[in-house]
Amino acid sequence: MRMSEYRGIVSATMMYDAVPVNDVFRKVDAATVPGAMDVRGRRQPFMFALHREGVSRVLPHSR
Repeated sequence: MRMSEYRGIVSATMMYDAVPVNDVFRKVDAATVPGAMDVRGRRQPFMFALHREGVSRVLPHSR
């Protein structure tokens, strides 16, 4: 894990030794971390979200 710039924003990045993949993470709130799996040679990243169980999420439009 290290910090790297991804699309103009410094983000937490997990870099793998054996495969050409960087997983980039950005924190939204205490329970939500979206990510992008940036695979060398692919035009678009694979997007995903991690959700922590047991923590209530605050959605921007739910207030």
